[in-house]
Amino acid sequence: LSGGMCQRIALARALALEPRLLLLDEPFSALDAQTRRLMQEQLLRAWSNSGATVLMVTHDLQEALLLADRIVLMASAPHGHIAQILEIDMPRPRLGRSEALLDLQERLDAFLTHETRLAEHF
Repeated sequence: LSGGMCQRIALARALALEPRLLLLDEPFSALDAQTRRLMQEQLLRAWSNSGATVLMVTHDLQEALLLADRIVLMASAPHGHIAQILEIDMPRPRLGRSEALLDLQERLDAFLTHETRLAEHF
């Protein structure tokens, strides 16, 4: 099976158990861009139908903006901890270039730049 098909099966298996909480750790990181987008859309549909809480770890800022209601930014140095929590109060789909979305993108980029500079010193 392809990577995308394996991810679809894994997501379906997890949701078949009707969990109240679904934990996902970089579920789409190994997928190509087209398959990743399809899986993101499938996750959003499955989430809206299931009512489960989804906690997803991602290092992809665009993915976080597309999927999240809340983004928890972790600081890496010197000890990993929660640095910021951003509430995303925007309707879906979030594929456009709205001013609010661009503002959030800039905030995420600034945080990532800051963390990268800090990491250079450790």
